[in-house]
Amino acid sequence: MFSTLLFLMLAVPPACPVTRPPIDPFPLNIVLQKYGTSELWVTIPLNGEGIKSMTIFGGRDGYDARKEVVPRLSFAGKCLEESIPLPAVTTNGMKGDLDFMVSHVSFPETGCWDVTVHYIDPQLRSHELNFTIFIRH
Repeated sequence: MFSTLLFLMLAVPPACPVTRPPIDPFPLNIVLQKYGTSELWVTIPLNGEGIKSMTIFGGRDGYDARKEVVPRLSFAGKCLEESIPLPAVTTNGMKGDLDFMVSHVSFPETGCWDVTVHYIDPQLRSHELNFTIFIRH
């Protein structure tokens, strides 16, 4: 519990305009919030800070983890003006009535990252979501 509170209190450098998700009255947990639309959402830290190797949950209205065992979800990021693909392993997840995507994303270095999430749904429609996060360690 103490480490979670410490993580929330660390300051993001002012030069990094992190994305802060709106406060959800029914959050998934106290550190992460859903950010996006009904077509594509991901969880991002409330304080705008992440770590070099982190898990990002995602989903969309109507997502069925039984039909999309390996969702077509990819991540790209830009740090210091160079856009690169971010290594990510994505699978499905289920808990009760909630089906979701689970991605383990690796950031090659610390700093301020502009991240683009790409998703192709079963009808082959493309969806995109952007956010900025500060990677500390």
